[in-house]
Amino acid sequence: MSKTLLGLRMRRRYSLKGSHIMGMAVAEDALFAVDSWSRQIQRRRLDDQLSLERAWPSPGPNPSALCFDGKYLWSVDKDRRLLYQHALDERLTVLNSYPLEHAPIGISLRKGCFWTVDERARTFYLLRATQQTQAGAFGLAELDGVSAPLSSFSWRGDSLWIGFDGLARLIERPKRRLGRR
Repeated sequence: MSKTLLGLRMRRRYSLKGSHIMGMAVAEDALFAVDSWSRQIQRRRLDDQLSLERAWPSPGPNPSALCFDGKYLWSVDKDRRLLYQHALDERLTVLNSYPLEHAPIGISLRKGCFWTVDERARTFYLLRATQQTQAGAFGLAELDGVSAPLSSFSWRGDSLWIGFDGLARLIERPKRRLGRR
């Protein structure tokens, strides 16, 4: 029997020894994962072992997140500050790359726009998905006093969930609390 925590129930646990998974996206019938240690984008079967089907070199030296928009796979590189658009073909072809004004650690598609975050500046960026141009920069005043860098974020409805590197806590804040920067 599974225990629940905040409405989440553990279904399975997978061992991916030697991996450092920074981002994931389910696309088609597979799980795509970005491994920052091997600098690869991996395609894994949705089986009992998450078997590795294929791996491609990341287009940049420090892959930090993945997102799937229903047609394309998107990856971001923290060092090069680039957003890459990939075709889901045999080569995982990079169709386009778009410069970012920050070092992104995550990416999320929400209501037709990408959201990314800069871990050190603690700033969330809204990008128009159709033009990959910045539409706004947002922050939470309460994050300015936190010394730990941001490590992750996710949306649930109009709530933003935020994780920190090295801190054993998450915070949830309503979108309306985000202020323009």
